[in-house]
Amino acid sequence: MCQKNYKRDLSWQQLFSWQAIEFEPLCSDCLKSFVPYHYQSESCRACGRKLDGSNHYQTTYRIKDTDENYCLDCYRWRQKYPLKLINNQALFDYNAGFKNWITRYKYDGDCRMANVMKQVLKKTYKHYPNYLWLILPSSESSLKRRLFHPTAYLLEIAHIPYCCPFHYIGNEIRQAAKSRKDRLTLNRPFAWINIEKEKLKEKKGLMIFDDVYTTGATMIQAKLEIVQHFEAIAKEEMDLKSITLARNQSLA
Repeated sequence: MCQKNYKRDLSWQQLFSWQAIEFEPLCSDCLKSFVPYHYQSESCRACGRKLDGSNHYQTTYRIKDTDENYCLDCYRWRQKYPLKLINNQALFDYNAGFKNWITRYKYDGDCRMANVMKQVLKKTYKHYPNYLWLILPSSESSLKRRLFHPTAYLLEIAHIPYCCPFHYIGNEIRQAAKSRKDRLTLNRPFAWINIEKEKLKEKKGLMIFDDVYTTGATMIQAKLEIVQHFEAIAKEEMDLKSITLARNQSLA
């Protein structure tokens, strides 16, 4: 990312692992700019947003007769939907380092930047190898502009099998360009296609993967489509989870 040369030293573990040696593509300084998302006791039960009371979005809201704490966004979602539809795990904080990376990768179209997330995704996949990973569809205009699907390419680089059981039917306006009000009033952006039965053999559940979680609207819409059309999920015979690269704390 910074284009500086840095020394790569082989470790004894790499030498005797009898596996292909993969080096971290970032120098130590650039690596430090990516901060793992830490879930603390003062975090939203659903999305992990920090609840420090600094504003009304980060004030603790509690569902009546429960000990579950939520941020304002998830508190509102919780009035409509069960917890499994709004739960999400983020891997990184949406800080300046991450924003720089995703701008270069997703919006500038530098697909080489996908290698930055390769190792962390491979490690994450080891915790969920018996889940079928799903991605959300991109609009036709976005695919024509970028010439690659951002989340799909990340999984391909990390050798994680996936499928997309949705068809995009949205208004072609990318989420990053929408206001908070527009996100929260998101109309149905996806249409269900299907999942091949062959892909579901010996799977414990479904894992939706996306890049950034802001209000949760997009992820919830995807989960609603799955619950409405996928009988095993509706009957709770299979799990439904979601993971995003980052949790955006932005209030815009």
